[in-house]
Amino acid sequence: MSPFETSQYLALIWSYGYFHDKHRVFLVLEYTENGELYKHHQKDGPFTEHKAASYISQIADALAYLQKKKIIHEI
Repeated sequence: MSPFETSQYLALIWSYGYFHDKHRVFLVLEYTENGELYKHHQKDGPFTEHKAASYISQIADALAYLQKKKIIHEI
């Protein structure tokens, strides 16, 4: 079992697995009700400084968690 299959963190989504072909890797991820961050950006335009700082903080927390669990290295 990979660490991605057992890790759960507030700022992360569950990864249920993956498969690949010659050219691509496909991730099987949990459904996110509010959709992708990119789609919000496309719909609403640029994020406010406060909202951008909040997203960056959540991403940094998630990366620190993954490093602590030895899932990623040297962030």
